[in-house]
Amino acid sequence: MHNIMYTKYLKNFSIIFSIIFLLVLTFLVTFTFFISQKPLKLNFLNFFDRESTILKKKKIDEIGDIYISFNKVTKKFEFLIENLLVKDFFFPDIKITLDLSFESFFYTTLKLYDGEISLFQQKDNLDTQPNNILETISKLEGMRFLKKFSDIEIVNNEITIINKNNQKFKYVLDLKYKKENIVGLITEFDNADNELSFSINKESNFLAKVRANNFNIDFIEPFLKKNLIMLSDLKISGFSEIEGDSLDKIDTFNFDFLLDGKVVYSTNFEKKEIFFKKNSLKGFFNNNTIDIALNFIEKESAIKIGLKKKNKGNLKFYLDIDFIKIKDLMNIWPKNLAISTFDWMNANSSGTIRDVIIGVETEFVQKSFVLKDLKGSFDCQNIEIFYMEGMPSVKNINGYAEMFKDKVVFHVNSGNSNNLNLINGEIKLFDLDTDFEKADISLDIKSKNSNVVEYLKLTTIDKKSYSKLEKIFGENILNLKLRFPLLVNLKVDQIEYSSEASIVNGNLVNLYKNYSINSLDLNIKVNMEKVDFNGEGQIDNSILKFKGEQKIVDNKIVDKIYGKFFFEGSNLKEFFPSIIDSSSGLVDIDFNIDNSEEMLKIEGIGITDNFNSESKLLGPNLNFDGGKIRFLINPYNKKYSGFFDLQTQNIDMEINTVFFDAGLESIKINKLRSPNQDFKMNYNFKDWHVEIDGNKLALPKLSFDGDSSPTDWADIKLSINVGSLNIGERQFYDSTVNFEKKNNEFINLDIELKGDKDYHTIGIYEEFGNKKFMLESNYAPGLLDILDVNIDLHTGSLRVEGEKLKGSNIYNGKVAGSDLVFLEAPLFADFISLFSIKGLAQKLKDGGIIFEDFKARYEFSNEKLRLVDSLIKGSELGLSFDTVIGFEDDYFLTTGTIIPAYTLNTLLTNFPIVGDIITAGSPEDGLLGANFKIEKKEGEYEMSYNPISVFVPNILKNFLAD
Repeated sequence: MHNIMYTKYLKNFSIIFSIIFLLVLTFLVTFTFFISQKPLKLNFLNFFDRESTILKKKKIDEIGDIYISFNKVTKKFEFLIENLLVKDFFFPDIKITLDLSFESFFYTTLKLYDGEISLFQQKDNLDTQPNNILETISKLEGMRFLKKFSDIEIVNNEITIINKNNQKFKYVLDLKYKKENIVGLITEFDNADNELSFSINKESNFLAKVRANNFNIDFIEPFLKKNLIMLSDLKISGFSEIEGDSLDKIDTFNFDFLLDGKVVYSTNFEKKEIFFKKNSLKGFFNNNTIDIALNFIEKESAIKIGLKKKNKGNLKFYLDIDFIKIKDLMNIWPKNLAISTFDWMNANSSGTIRDVIIGVETEFVQKSFVLKDLKGSFDCQNIEIFYMEGMPSVKNINGYAEMFKDKVVFHVNSGNSNNLNLINGEIKLFDLDTDFEKADISLDIKSKNSNVVEYLKLTTIDKKSYSKLEKIFGENILNLKLRFPLLVNLKVDQIEYSSEASIVNGNLVNLYKNYSINSLDLNIKVNMEKVDFNGEGQIDNSILKFKGEQKIVDNKIVDKIYGKFFFEGSNLKEFFPSIIDSSSGLVDIDFNIDNSEEMLKIEGIGITDNFNSESKLLGPNLNFDGGKIRFLINPYNKKYSGFFDLQTQNIDMEINTVFFDAGLESIKINKLRSPNQDFKMNYNFKDWHVEIDGNKLALPKLSFDGDSSPTDWADIKLSINVGSLNIGERQFYDSTVNFEKKNNEFINLDIELKGDKDYHTIGIYEEFGNKKFMLESNYAPGLLDILDVNIDLHTGSLRVEGEKLKGSNIYNGKVAGSDLVFLEAPLFADFISLFSIKGLAQKLKDGGIIFEDFKARYEFSNEKLRLVDSLIKGSELGLSFDTVIGFEDDYFLTTGTIIPAYTLNTLLTNFPIVGDIITAGSPEDGLLGANFKIEKKEGEYEMSYNPISVFVPNILKNFLAD
């Protein structure tokens, strides 16, 4: 029963459904037939106002008449819509085709005929217009309904673009979309030959191709950031290709275009125009990497502008230039780009740069590009920069430089500044985007040290820090590092500085008096806390090696120096010419020096194992093995005290001194023991008082030549009290030596020398206001030897007396001598030989010539000595002469007469009785005399005589007198 009922209901439903289906089908067939004959107008939207929710929902601003028809050829329904307005897009005719076939159910097509598309409307307030591409694309959101159609054709649609200057750009668009393929053509409204064609294929992957022919792209200006650049008749020709999985996942994108036209943009000075003529614009995108480049020429400079992006990094705009003057670079520098870097370079640099690369990293924030960073580099060619006010510029810089958002770094290969030659270095100017710009400088300099000192004087660095450099001359290789803020009134404590200097083959002049360090190699390291240095050089062929440091303590410079001084022994004679006869070897000295403005302390210890010396004054067989020297200089009130100690196997010496910058104040020899010496001495330079006491004192001969002459001694007061006194090779005991010389004159003189066989006394004293002089010697040869007078006198005594009247400067007196025996004295022998007196010459050679008597008068002053009426006679020879000796000009002149005594005796033998009493030799000639002259010229003695024999009665009288 139940099954019968179910079958009945099912049969009734089938009948009803069949009736309804037949009715619908009949309606559709009838409706299709009628609209195939004539389109049917559907204006049902007229029943709603223009503000209806239906239109708002579809974001349609306005719609006109709608017609429906059936195409008997294509067997498709077609809808025709007139006057459709969506946002700024107006389409006068739109055709929609609906395919109801079972093959493609509800397959639709859309055709847009003769439409008008305006991307921007002309407005009075241009600032309200969208100023980037995203705002423009957002307007297309109202056209989402286009996605409902399977095929779309846009035929002869006019596109109008209005830029910020209310300029209109009109193009004609033809486009065909079918399934996964899009083909389009855009031509300029007024010139159909200027076109841009494109095709898009999305069947397997995304592939887009674009080809342009002299196509004007000024219309893209509104999509760029406001007031960034302006385009003027800018046209492109070329092609582009894009590939990827989809529009959202592009794998590769490349293009190759040529540009013609003009681009105008703002710089920090004025508007800049760049002209293009078939200039290349290329680019590619691959694996999330972008590289776009535009090449053009600007004032003979090849310039390349581009855009790069790598992986997930930000977009980077870059600028490449083969060469350009910095001035021209500043003129093309975009406005508001890295202002701090631009300001510094514009104000402080000039010259030509090459291979310029500038990269600008940007980030898209809030619908605009924001500068994230700037990096650039260029090669320097004769660049000049000013890094600090008041300092000389750095010129002729060659190298390369780097630019950043807030700093500029110059890597210097060569250059010069104020006579300094730069061979390497880095000049970094940073924090340029702050109120306190800074400089960080590191320079390798090769120049004369004097030029380095002059350069440092221009800085605000404390001059005390490099005061010692002023004495050094030589080639300086210096690494100078400075760090300071770029301030006008820069203070010294604001400068962070350090340096490393190497001076090669230099000279430290006037280290002490005329002594200098030559062949000086010096290394110096300087920082704000101290100066470290080391080096080596030579002082009179003695090698010096040293290290040290310099600090500023309580605003005072303190030096600490230590090292080794390998003193060349042969130089010792230069310091002590009258003491050291010869020396050799080395004295190895370790020394320390502590020096400040108020204190000098020097300490040294030396070893004499490798030193040898000979000294007649100190004695024979000096032994320096195992010996040591020690010296010490310490502050002493506002002066210095010096200590010197020498101890060897047979020398023991200890000396103390007090001195200051002007010279010595006192010398005290506490002990001096050697084979020839054993004494102590105290010499006070205030009153020129010298006291010598001890057991033994050896002195050299008192030469009257050179500075050792007693007549050349400075003011002095001397007192010698020793048990044994040696002068030259002569020895005296219990002798007395006291004298005082003041204002170049002996005030008093008391010398008494007592030897084993000889005795000498010299005295100057005052009597009744006059000065008295007395000299007496029982052995004249010994006295002459002490005075280093080279006359070969064998025996004889001598007495000299004189007096200088008050107010006079001349001594007048007499000279007397007896039993003077001359041996073979060279000058005397030459003198006798001059007269061809062979007998006397032979006697002089064999046993000497004896003069029993010598008398003369003299005048003596500081300038000269005169001997007047001098007469010396003996049994063999007689001489009468006058002599002048000039001390200042080394003048010597003697004139006189010579009479051979044996000739006189020959004459007397011819007289009766007398001849029998006196017998003397063989009779040969009569009584003869000869005049002679001896003069010193240019250091040589010249002798001459008058060969004419004369009888001289007065001479004879003198010879015969008692």
